Amino acid sequence: YFTPLLVRETKKQKFLITERVSYQIDPIPPKEHIIDVVSTNKTRQLKRVHNYELCRISAGEFYSFHSSSLAQRGKVIDYKKDWALNLLGEIIERDAGCVLAVKNETGDILSAVFLVWDDKACYYLLPAYNSNYKNSGAMAFVTLKAIELAADMNLKFDFEGSMQPSIASSYIQFGG
Repeated sequence: YFTPLLVRETKKQKFLITERVSYQIDPIPPKEHIIDVVSTNKTRQLKRVHNYELCRISAGEFYSFHSSSLAQRGKVIDYKKDWALNLLGEIIERDAGCVLAVKNETGDILSAVFLVWDDKACYYLLPAYNSNYKNSGAMAFVTLKAIELAADMNLKFDFEGSMQPSIASSYIQFGG
């Protein structure tokens, strides 16, 4: 089900071609069989999920959560708040995307992902997680639910790739 897209970095006639990797699930298995293609590691992470609520949150809630989740790891958000609220808000308003979030029983957001879609694919953009709940299974849970959402819309699922080995490995585990 996974389709790795590769472009290698080479110098050819004064042009530099950069390798980019993306993973797609195309086609997505029937909803009841999505879990069958998930790795043992991701299945183990999903077993840690207890009393979590899947919900949609606003662009503003996502921006605040993403910013604070990066700050926990000593990083700074690299996009402007006004730009994010306008863009994400418009995408949500036009039903061309959403932010899926996982909350615990006290209402804390544990993980979230901003998704956009067109007539071909659902794209997995801007995942974020609360470091205090890193091992809770919430990130695996929200990713699985994002894949299921794409299946419900009869779209392929595109992880949009990563050059970081740990992130690429995580994406592969959802169907490799």
